[in-house]
Amino acid sequence: MKMKAAAKFSWTDSAYASVWLIFLVFSIVSLATDDMPSPQRTFGFVFLIMFALMYPIANGYLGSWPEGPVGQRVAFWWAVLCIPIIGFSIFVSPLFSYVFFPYMFAITVFTLRGPVRLWLAVILVAACTVLALLFAPSKTILMVWLGHALLSPILMLPIALVSEKVERQDALAAEVAIAHEREEIAADLHDLLGQTLTLLSLKADVAAKVAERQPENTAVIKESLDEIAGLSRVALAEVRAAVTRTRMPDFAGEMQAARRALQTAGIAVQSPAPEESARVAGVNSYLFGWVLREAVTNVVRHSGASSCTINVTPTSITVSDNGRGFQQVGAGGSGLSSMKRRVEEAGGSVAITGDEGTTVEVRMAGRN
Repeated sequence: MKMKAAAKFSWTDSAYASVWLIFLVFSIVSLATDDMPSPQRTFGFVFLIMFALMYPIANGYLGSWPEGPVGQRVAFWWAVLCIPIIGFSIFVSPLFSYVFFPYMFAITVFTLRGPVRLWLAVILVAACTVLALLFAPSKTILMVWLGHALLSPILMLPIALVSEKVERQDALAAEVAIAHEREEIAADLHDLLGQTLTLLSLKADVAAKVAERQPENTAVIKESLDEIAGLSRVALAEVRAAVTRTRMPDFAGEMQAARRALQTAGIAVQSPAPEESARVAGVNSYLFGWVLREAVTNVVRHSGASSCTINVTPTSITVSDNGRGFQQVGAGGSGLSSMKRRVEEAGGSVAITGDEGTTVEVRMAGRN
């Protein structure tokens, strides 16, 4: 099997695994102090060093290599790590092989998921217990072996289960954040493009009517086409701004655009001057820009009104028309829902009435 890229090696996982190798010191001390032939002691040091070098490497690659299901990776590195363990048991003594049990158990419970993890954990505990009963020369050593067999799952398995739960919660939180970001971008696209695209449609209708009724009036047609081209560029810029989340409405500009949209639709408009309205709105001008854009877009698209009035104070903005009104008070599409959410998140309130015409009123109580 070919190893593709060292970049897949997790140095973090390898470093965490290396910390626990400190417990091999007890085996090193035992090898150095116990009465045994020199070749046997040498083999013991060789196999311990092999395991100490291979264990961090195995943990570094458990998440990526060899390619395939995670169970295959665990089986592969288990087989690799069993080489020094088996060698230690054969050439030195099975007596000290219990020291490797927690390391193999950690690979199992922290890497695998589901029932297979529990089954392998049970098998490991049973294997360590059998080794203890077969090879422990005294009750003291038997208790040490059984302690390893029982304490490792008691300590590691709950930690692994909690870690898995935290990982699932983090993954779910990331998915929720992504979904929320998508909703925000969708709302921005709707809020930003609604008025521009409506105005584009109106300008196109004007140009088509002039071309049909007065084909010789090329100056008017050219002017309408130039305005359509300009609005198209504005729409493209607004899409880019929404995607990069850099769009911040300028209230004076929004007021001017609202007046132009209403006039193009043949709706008489009464409103303060753009610069004056921005000065009056003050700290609320950013939010009022979103409100004005959405409210006027709905007037142009749906109201069938002949006049529209816009009033601005430092703490409120009201957009009212004399159109057909809502069939149900407070009704509205996704745009109004998005506007209401923005206002409420900023600490304000939205009131929409539609008995005779429609009135959208936003109050901020002096807060931004």
